[in-house]
Amino acid sequence: AGMRRYGIGPAAATLAFNTLTMSELAHAYSSRSHYKNVFGGIKLPPNKALLAAIGGMTVLQGIVSVLPGARRLLGTTPMSPIDLVIVAAGVLGPLILNEATKPSAPAKVIAEIEGSTEDVEAAENNTTQEQAA
Repeated sequence: AGMRRYGIGPAAATLAFNTLTMSELAHAYSSRSHYKNVFGGIKLPPNKALLAAIGGMTVLQGIVSVLPGARRLLGTTPMSPIDLVIVAAGVLGPLILNEATKPSAPAKVIAEIEGSTEDVEAAENNTTQEQAA
């Protein structure tokens, strides 16, 4: 979308840079589990270090996108509201698709994450009975 809108140059590179950087952060969050976890699904325990890293990188990305000195350093250009929508679509589209293609977590995995040993034992018994049938 950036090259179609701006042609080859700094503006298109700015869109690509922001989209790729933010996509990597979204992917890091999504990759916490092989099962659906971002838009519902299993509720994973918080990972404060990951959230701090993603938050910090998001702030830094905002700084290098807004401050003229940082933009000059990286050779980026100011972004319009339409550019921000394009970046958001480039980040959220793959994230939604990735999460939609993940399987739902089995009851045993959910029970382990929630820490209920009774549920883990019940899930194991159900699995054993299903395999025997």
